[in-house]
Amino acid sequence: PTALGGSLGTGLERMDTRGRGQNRQEGGNRTGSWVRYQVHLQNRFGIGLDLRRSQSQTKVVEYTPTLTRTDVMARAGLRVADGVVVSGSAGRSSLSAETEASMHRTGGSRGQIGGSLAVDRGGFWLNGAYRQFEGDLPSRAADVSLGFTKDRWGGLTGRASQGTWNGIGTLNYGGRAWVNPIRGVTIFGSFAEGEFGSRDAMLMDGTVAPAAPDIGIVPGVAAITDRKTGRAGLSFSRWGLTLAGATLYTWSDLALPLGTEADYGAPADIGVNRSGFEAMVILPTRWQALTIEGSYQRWEEPGPYLPEQTYQGAFEYHKVFKETGNLELWFSAGVRGHDPMLTFVDDDGSSVGGLVEVPLYQSWYGHIQVRVLTVRLWLGMDNATVRRDNQNYPGRLLPYARSFFALRWDLWN
Repeated sequence: PTALGGSLGTGLERMDTRGRGQNRQEGGNRTGSWVRYQVHLQNRFGIGLDLRRSQSQTKVVEYTPTLTRTDVMARAGLRVADGVVVSGSAGRSSLSAETEASMHRTGGSRGQIGGSLAVDRGGFWLNGAYRQFEGDLPSRAADVSLGFTKDRWGGLTGRASQGTWNGIGTLNYGGRAWVNPIRGVTIFGSFAEGEFGSRDAMLMDGTVAPAAPDIGIVPGVAAITDRKTGRAGLSFSRWGLTLAGATLYTWSDLALPLGTEADYGAPADIGVNRSGFEAMVILPTRWQALTIEGSYQRWEEPGPYLPEQTYQGAFEYHKVFKETGNLELWFSAGVRGHDPMLTFVDDDGSSVGGLVEVPLYQSWYGHIQVRVLTVRLWLGMDNATVRRDNQNYPGRLLPYARSFFALRWDLWN
């Protein structure tokens, strides 16, 4: 709402859990809060201030007991002409960790400054940004993207990113193109190629854990990976029916952990060279509001975080009732799952760090959402068949079944 000569927003959210299983000894909570203040002058110039804070606490032995992160950011934007906007920003992020029994995180703070330019003229657009960071991982980053879209024909976009990691330069680029439907047929494609930087291992007491010697990463510096991805396909939509398919390709010289707490300290692995395909279908039924939808993806062989097969299928229902449109109903019932998956895990001293396989994942689910005026109610259940070995990381079993509800009320539209 309007306040203090500008606009003021604030929010608070919290999630608690007692953990899984009969004993429920792995409790935890996560709390987040934010405050934003903005001032706009004559619809051409604006300043925004943000303060965000998040904290997580857990009783899981393998995880850091308490983590707190605070972010402060100032931004300003100026519309110098129709379709041309320049902006600048400065901010600082700080992280504090309970170091006792913590193997994965260390505290500290880091600042950044940056600027950007956005241009949008007659179907052509361009975005450019530059950021300078404290520290070396990375120390700076520059990004540019541009494109052209035409309602009659389609569109073409391209992008490039350049960064510096511990003095090592990286450059990657990519593009997308598509043709608008011709008699219901759309053709599309995309690619990306270049070097990408990442921290090579977890920080432990101010040092970097050693990497696997046969991979060629020097401990203590950034890991630079070469990567290529490609996707090309077409879709057909007519009479309420949609069919789509695409070929897929991915190559990398290194496969790196995602950086989650569950895989901190896991060594990198050799890269992947995979081809695959994906397909999607939407089938109409005799009831206009009801469709049958499904998707399927398959790779020639699995890789890290890349199951050989991934699938989803569901009955989807959506209808607006009453002439006023004040009653709306969504319903979904289906299944999602994937084949066994290779995941990175930390070496906990038992020499098992690296890639470990988790079993097949499958969850039958049902979700329903009802809107009356601006009030929405959600009800749902995941893993309705009570499958007992669903997991994303080895030894971290997901709940046998999970039900949830939620309420949302939008005021003043």
